[in-house]
Amino acid sequence: MPKKRAAARQCAIVGAWCFLLILVLAVTGCPDPVSLSDDVVRDIDHDLADPGDVEPSGVDPFHTRPGWTWSGDPVDGTGVFRFRFNGSEWNTLVGEPGGTYTYSFEDLGWDIFPGTYLFEVQERNSAGNWSLSCSCTTVIQVRPPVFITVPDDPTNNRTPAFEWGQYAPAQYGATNLFSYRLQRLESGTWQTIPGDRDVDTTVTSYVVVSSLTPGTYRFGVSELNQGGSRSAYVYHEFVFQPATVTYHGNGHTSGSPPRDTNAYGMGDEVTVRDIGSLVRQGYTFSRWNTAPDGSGTSYLPGETFAIGLESVVLYAQWEHTVGERVSHDAGGVVFHLRIAPAATFPTGWDDTATGTVDTPFLIGETEVTYELWYTVRTWAEDPANGYVFLSPGQEGSHGVPGASPTAGRYEPVTNVSWRDVIVWLNALSEYSGFTPVYWYQNEIVRDAEEPELIDWDAIVREQTDGFRLPSNL
Repeated sequence: MPKKRAAARQCAIVGAWCFLLILVLAVTGCPDPVSLSDDVVRDIDHDLADPGDVEPSGVDPFHTRPGWTWSGDPVDGTGVFRFRFNGSEWNTLVGEPGGTYTYSFEDLGWDIFPGTYLFEVQERNSAGNWSLSCSCTTVIQVRPPVFITVPDDPTNNRTPAFEWGQYAPAQYGATNLFSYRLQRLESGTWQTIPGDRDVDTTVTSYVVVSSLTPGTYRFGVSELNQGGSRSAYVYHEFVFQPATVTYHGNGHTSGSPPRDTNAYGMGDEVTVRDIGSLVRQGYTFSRWNTAPDGSGTSYLPGETFAIGLESVVLYAQWEHTVGERVSHDAGGVVFHLRIAPAATFPTGWDDTATGTVDTPFLIGETEVTYELWYTVRTWAEDPANGYVFLSPGQEGSHGVPGASPTAGRYEPVTNVSWRDVIVWLNALSEYSGFTPVYWYQNEIVRDAEEPELIDWDAIVREQTDGFRLPSNL
């Protein structure tokens, strides 16, 4: 298994005479030279290169064939050395006094198992005595398994799947025995989830079995090496954020949409709620849909569907209730409309043309009463509202133009022009909280006396919800 070069923790320099020990791989950080006696000076140096983070491309950044280089004492040394690892039996090397020597597993063609190695060297002097040991500690680390891959990782996946492998074959210390664990971040500390862990298994994939709750998680994998120790865990961190289902009234006039407080993981079953207390005056609820305009997927109450990768909003879909009365209030004057079915109607000054309305629509039960006209006109002519009329209108056929309503207030308004009517309808729309229908040069038509406004230049904005004349449906 590939191993990482580690730092030398110490370098003891003692003895009866001097030699230089240089660790060339997997060791760093030896102290400065130490003077031990009048005739003994031992130096340990280092010459290391950190391979850094190397991806698995045939290059092994975890060196498993370290080497050590040292120099003998040119004055009292004989060039005869002995060395050992971790207190084992001594090995002898015979050279020349003052020479430089290397012992390397690379030269031997051997890989050593991950672990901590204490390398010691002594030199015999001319009197036949061995110096005290010069030692350096080398740590060979287990190379971690290959980075974890996540085939599918949506934020609301309650059972995410993970796969992993290894960087290098068995000659680098790998055993293909992995340990894995799932942890949850709680109050700043990672806590292992007992049901999602295993030790020394040969599997290389896993699907989480615990029922995840909202929070931050990480999944880690470690590998056992042939020396009996494990690599550091490699982690993949992820956030579990369940999906939600929200109901939208989509134009309702009273009541509240139903609430679904469940937290859904991917694939969980959703049972569609009933309408609850939702009401839209003049309409009948028909279904729920994933788009406000009904162009998405429709569901009836009681139906089920599997939640996907994202949260879902269901919009109420309404159908006009033909014949139902819809009431409005303008300054205390109540007026009524009825829902009429889609139909084709005669149009034009002599009813010889036709116009088709494709959907049900609201139309006044009666002609506009003088009382309603007077109330809205009075509000509209306030300077703050900015409406101007050609004629103030009158009560029926015998009323006084512009006068306050009398006992005949329910008679229709008369003696008004087409321009007065479209200005008044815009005023009624604004007064009632709707968007006016009639616009001219991108402005709401408010002045019936505007000289440049001629009948056919008035623009009807079809997508507004205000009041209009039947001939403009």
